[in-house]
Amino acid sequence: MAGADPVVSSSALARRGELESDLARAAAERCDVYLVELKAAAIDTVAVRAEQAGARVVFLRNRPVALDADLDGELLAFHDHA
Repeated sequence: MAGADPVVSSSALARRGELESDLARAAAERCDVYLVELKAAAIDTVAVRAEQAGARVVFLRNRPVALDADLDGELLAFHDHA
């Protein structure tokens, strides 16, 4: 997000205990926008806590990008051989 200054990050969408700690830290830092992928605890935990903190929720699209290969081609080939 252009112009954003990240203050708190979390990679714990599937680990709710750790996520709760990260969300408490975000609230303490008075974060006003929460960027989150739409998966795991994104709605029932992150969006609820953001609303309680008076922050905006912005959902991100997570699309993997290959660095050294044609990822789409590799995935299709994997599918064809499965």
